[in-house]
Amino acid sequence: MGISERDIKILWGRSGNRCAICKKELTYSEDATISSILIGEQAHIIAQKENGPRGTSNLSKAERDSYPNLILLCANHHTEIDEIPVSKYSIEKLHQIKQEHELWVREKLSTSESEQRQAEDEVYSNFIDNIVIMLDLINWEVWSSYAVSSSNMALPAFMVDETAFKLRIMVEKAVFSGRYLELENAIITLSHIFLATINIFSEHCTQSKTRYVENQFYKIDEWDDVKYKRLHDKYIAWKKTYQECFYDMAKALNWFADVVRRDINPFFFSKEGRFTIVEGDILGFRPCVYQLDDSEKKAMPQLLLDKISKIDMSSI
Repeated sequence: MGISERDIKILWGRSGNRCAICKKELTYSEDATISSILIGEQAHIIAQKENGPRGTSNLSKAERDSYPNLILLCANHHTEIDEIPVSKYSIEKLHQIKQEHELWVREKLSTSESEQRQAEDEVYSNFIDNIVIMLDLINWEVWSSYAVSSSNMALPAFMVDETAFKLRIMVEKAVFSGRYLELENAIITLSHIFLATINIFSEHCTQSKTRYVENQFYKIDEWDDVKYKRLHDKYIAWKKTYQECFYDMAKALNWFADVVRRDINPFFFSKEGRFTIVEGDILGFRPCVYQLDDSEKKAMPQLLLDKISKIDMSSI
């Protein structure tokens, strides 16, 4: 997963958005040609890989990417600590620099308002991290293509068994600050449609190793025209309802990601871009992007809740 949103927020907040060595103010920017802006870099004290600078350690990969092993630096000092002899910037020395810098930030720069904002941002970042894990966004393009497959739809077992419900409960119990209202609405919307999608799929699926696959229940052993047509019509209605929900989930996910990039972290899945769904058949496949329009965003989550409430589960 790499460095979590929560750890990024903690690092930047406690570092005062400044390089721990030269104290110059840092910022995010997607335009590296702007020379007047110093771009902050989340440097590893113990290298991310064992063959990197100061890489020999018993720390796990997750521990290497966590806040205690990170130090915020400008690009120049990041290069310096990784290229000059380790004797000058040892693991112990970098921890000392980080500790002294964060103490300096608290004494010179921190206010009650900035500390409150940092605490609030950590709450939002924690939700972002949970969504990345629960929806397995790292592997989105792989599993989402199976989820709406034209031949045999399938979902990861852990989503069907637990994560969708856990996310909904987590959001239901959340105490948001109201600082990022659109982000809150996007999170709430995504949690609702994720659970609804899983619940509808669960109506007709069977477990197969690490996945749940659709149950094409209209395929009956005995030949009965009336029964076959009734079951086939029900199957088509179920499949249509499920896929519409899944596309709505993709729309909610892209809205959520856009707001995260605007309000929290401009680099959130920026290299990967929009969350697409690969669709097609033997005649050809294509990536499709599903997005909410502005009027739909303003009406969320109530618009979605009204739509979900109208689904007749008995008909599918």
